[in-house]
Amino acid sequence: MVPEAPMALVRKALAEGLPLKDAPVPAAAWSAGAEALVTGDRRHFGPLMGRKVRGLWVVSPAEAPAGVMDLLEGKG
Repeated sequence: MVPEAPMALVRKALAEGLPLKDAPVPAAAWSAGAEALVTGDRRHFGPLMGRKVRGLWVVSPAEAPAGVMDLLEGKG
């Protein structure tokens, strides 16, 4: 668990085009060393969906199971 996203990472998320209210989400994921961020927020994260952003895959809930299978099979 990441209690608060580092501001430097929040700024990087803002640079990716996210609004201030959403920027802490990928910032916390980066800080935690996550490999993927699963979100249904297509309104704000849509342009990032299906992309690896600064080492973090941004995927929809529908895409997540396939991504997990790829990781388990060593394709990720």
